[in-house]
Amino acid sequence: MLKKFALIAAAILTVLCVFSCSEPEENLKILALKVGKADCFVVLTKNGCTVIDTGEAEDSGKIIDALRDNGVKKVDNLIITHFDKDHVGGAAGLLGRIEVANVYTNDRKKDSDEYKAFIGALGTREQKKVQEITRITQDALSITLYPPSRDKYPRDDSNNSSLAAVLEFEGKKLIFLADALDERMTELEQQGVITKCDLLKIPHHGQAEAGSERMI
Repeated sequence: MLKKFALIAAAILTVLCVFSCSEPEENLKILALKVGKADCFVVLTKNGCTVIDTGEAEDSGKIIDALRDNGVKKVDNLIITHFDKDHVGGAAGLLGRIEVANVYTNDRKKDSDEYKAFIGALGTREQKKVQEITRITQDALSITLYPPSRDKYPRDDSNNSSLAAVLEFEGKKLIFLADALDERMTELEQQGVITKCDLLKIPHHGQAEAGSERMI
């Protein structure tokens, strides 16, 4: 069952898709952009927009196009789950072309061109390093960010340092697990994040990590 679900999830992430619920005036729309094996999600509510990860550097134009196609002129929240190039790569281009109010990241750094470009593009904007469970609201949508334990993983362990994001909207739960590996999945389970949900972004590019089967 889990293998089948992982294949379905992988298929979903290869196309521009929409998950929506509720009446149009209170609509929640999730766009999974076609960015190859990278991650990029656009979360839209009536009056707000959140972007979770930004694919690779060449994907920033796709993000801008998706935002413009949906009438978005401002990103309320940009969430970079971790600093691997296939999650942060498009951030510099995005930050350079559209207003971004809040930027949330983990508290790690990475010695890479993509990370340096992201920091340069931030300019004077505050980088909100999530070191404790943090809740964001966007209209009727609640977004809760779960950071990794600060001293549990090596500083260069990007995948296990991923922020997990739990979105709740009118009784629906959507969980994004970035690139969490087995050890991080166990930690998330202990935090109560690993629960049944309506939409699951299986971690680490569709691989079946420990704990995922409990969410299906």
